[in-house]
Amino acid sequence: MTYEYRQPSRVNVVSVFFVLVIAGGVYAAAKFVPVYWMGKKVDRELGEISLRASNLVRMDAQNQSRVAGDIIARATTQLHDLGVEDQDSQPLEVWFSDDYSELHARYQVVVMHTGNLIKPTVVNMDRVVEVSR
Repeated sequence: MTYEYRQPSRVNVVSVFFVLVIAGGVYAAAKFVPVYWMGKKVDRELGEISLRASNLVRMDAQNQSRVAGDIIARATTQLHDLGVEDQDSQPLEVWFSDDYSELHARYQVVVMHTGNLIKPTVVNMDRVVEVSR
């Protein structure tokens, strides 16, 4: 017993769907992988900066606030040099937790889309790194 099947057409709904899915995936990767990569670079930079703050808990209150302010100013400068940009709605913020156990950074990335057909995507980035003791 043999079956005779029709030959599938070269272009059909399924093949068009898969081409659109692949094109959408490539577009999303091109727009959002750099945002993810910048987040990883910020994490690495914050990790290096947090090493300078490892002895903050052993200082008196006056020196703690002075040294912490210096570290925060240096971190802000280094993150700007890395490519983190201030946005009108969320400028770059860097701060320590109350007990100096964590170093935080908050910023926004605005992803502009091709042809301005879609409004820009705003990605809020909150990065946290533990300060070693």
